[in-house]
Amino acid sequence: MLKLLALFIVLPLLDLWLLSALAGDSFLGFGFAVGLVISTGLIGASLAKRQGLTAWRNFNREIGQGVLPAERCSTGC
Repeated sequence: MLKLLALFIVLPLLDLWLLSALAGDSFLGFGFAVGLVISTGLIGASLAKRQGLTAWRNFNREIGQGVLPAERCSTGC
């Protein structure tokens, strides 16, 4: 658990450092780089939500049909 927590702290800090190092030398600037990070985060969150809702609907549909959704539970699809 501690290794995972350290990973979730160190990787974003490393990413932020690399982002600021690369954006500082670019003509686009730091604001563009931060905007790009935010937009990809929003797109990723939207995709994750959509996939989660699809999995939930499939799960409920199979339960309603009387089928045990064991494979759906293990794969998340």
